[in-house]
Amino acid sequence: MLLSLQKLSFICFVSYFISVQTATLLSLDSAVPQEGSFISVKTGDNLTLPCFYKKVSTTLYWYKHTLGQKPKLISKYFTLDKTGKFVDEFTNNPRFTLDNDNTRNHLMITNLNISDSGTFYC
Repeated sequence: MLLSLQKLSFICFVSYFISVQTATLLSLDSAVPQEGSFISVKTGDNLTLPCFYKKVSTTLYWYKHTLGQKPKLISKYFTLDKTGKFVDEFTNNPRFTLDNDNTRNHLMITNLNISDSGTFYC
C-alpha cells in the first residue's frame, strides 16, 4: 500500500482592527489604514501579515479570531518606546515575530499549521 503525502492547504482571512490609545489628539488621517484580504497558504509556509500606521504615539495590537471563539490577543507594540511583546500562548512561541519600525508593525508567522487559520486583526 502506497501512502501519498501532500501539503494541506488552508485559508487565512486577513483583516484589520484599529485600536488607538494615545495621550495626544489624533486627526482622522492618523489612523491605521488597512485593507482586508483572503490569503491562501500551505502548511509549512511562512507568512507576513502587514500593518502600517502613521507616525503617532500609540499602542498597536494584533489579535487572532478563530471561528466560534473569542478573539485572542497576540501582541502589543508601543510606538513611543518601540517595544513589542507577545502575550499568553504566543509569548514563547518562536514561530511568531514582529517586524516593526516607525511606520509598520507586521506580524510574521513561520512554519504555518492548520491551527493558524483564522482572522487576524491589527
